[in-house]
Amino acid sequence: MLEAKQKDKSAMGGDNISFLRDSNIRISFHTDIEQQFPRIHDLVNRTNQLNFTKKRWPEDIEEARKVFEAELQEEFNSNVGYVKVSDAYGNYGICGFYFIQRDTCKHFLFSCRTMNMGVEQAVWQKLGRKHIDIQGKVASRLDMPLVDWVSFVPDIDNADNSIAGAASRPTVCLRGACDMMMTAHFLRTDVETKEEFNYPYEGWEIATTLRSALVNEALERPINRQIIAALPGIPENRFATAAWDETADVYVFTFGQETFHGLYRSKTTGMTIPMGTYALPYYLPGGPFEKFDYTTVPYEEIQDKLPNTTRDQWNFFRSEFSFVGGFNKDIFVKDLRTLFSRLNRAGKTIIIVGLNSRVGRDLGILSAFGQINELTLPVAREFGVDFLDAHQFVKSENDLAKDGSFGGSHYERRVYKQISDAILSIVHDKIKNMKTISSY
Repeated sequence: MLEAKQKDKSAMGGDNISFLRDSNIRISFHTDIEQQFPRIHDLVNRTNQLNFTKKRWPEDIEEARKVFEAELQEEFNSNVGYVKVSDAYGNYGICGFYFIQRDTCKHFLFSCRTMNMGVEQAVWQKLGRKHIDIQGKVASRLDMPLVDWVSFVPDIDNADNSIAGAASRPTVCLRGACDMMMTAHFLRTDVETKEEFNYPYEGWEIATTLRSALVNEALERPINRQIIAALPGIPENRFATAAWDETADVYVFTFGQETFHGLYRSKTTGMTIPMGTYALPYYLPGGPFEKFDYTTVPYEEIQDKLPNTTRDQWNFFRSEFSFVGGFNKDIFVKDLRTLFSRLNRAGKTIIIVGLNSRVGRDLGILSAFGQINELTLPVAREFGVDFLDAHQFVKSENDLAKDGSFGGSHYERRVYKQISDAILSIVHDKIKNMKTISSY
């Protein structure tokens, strides 16, 4: 294989980039680490030239498994997988391994059999250029110009039967909480993704609730944009979403974040917005839907807790808005209908991943999730929206993450893989139907 590659490269005058562009290099990402653990173990402990972190496991494979499992438990939102590589000259098999925790690569390594192919750079770019604390000498630089001669497919051994093998991959918008964040790890290497998850901002929690998407309807009025601009805890593009811009092909929603925030209504225009911060009481004794009224709190009580919030901002918020309460069934259902109707008119595919309402010990959150499911399912049926029942994946506490939450949407990694596979199955079917229709 190497002889054939060198001969063809020499025939091109030694131009490596031109040669790579003609080599049809393909990469696939995989997450079944346990099934391939002997090879992964070998890569972790034997690679040097392209091992960027040089963290090793015990030589005994069973001890190594225990270390790997312990590493997985360190951080709920971990992204771990291996890569396979092939090109016009042959199949190189499993050639790389990555393990990302909190946007930092704990492991990032590749076999030298892919040296000078741009594989490590392409994978690093695809994974979002995560931070790597590079250890020792490495025979490659990651910060080279964009690698655009590599194609990503679901499996190099079966690339022709994949979404990624199509001329253009569908764009999937994932909007939700931890469940969507983890599912994204398995989806983003098969489809293009737009990921909308919660994040902190100046002491405030920015959550991707349904109401935060539908606020865009009110923001078409200039006066509402002026009101929003005067509020605390509102980063630029706070309410921007592909769900309103219609810039994705497929939309996947979960509604676990509906328990997060209280709702506040503008006295001037009637615009209703969600607001949430851990600096003030969050869940009240009445349950996840019971929220604390921020408008009852004077500025003096929050100035140290929310130092980036000014007196003018806080006093404007208190005077302009009235407290609606926590989760509001009528607003939620109205927003569902508006969103589904809008995306249906645009010809988009919509998938709802239902919430776990049965498995676990946190009865408050299970009950709240059950109510959200009961409201969502009939509206989904009315608009022809695909609804994935969480309980086809989550059947016992063995399916929950071992993080002490015992409920909600923190699952074992294999569950998120199953959810990802179910989403991809729906996407595959939609694409097949579109191709069948267009062939007539």
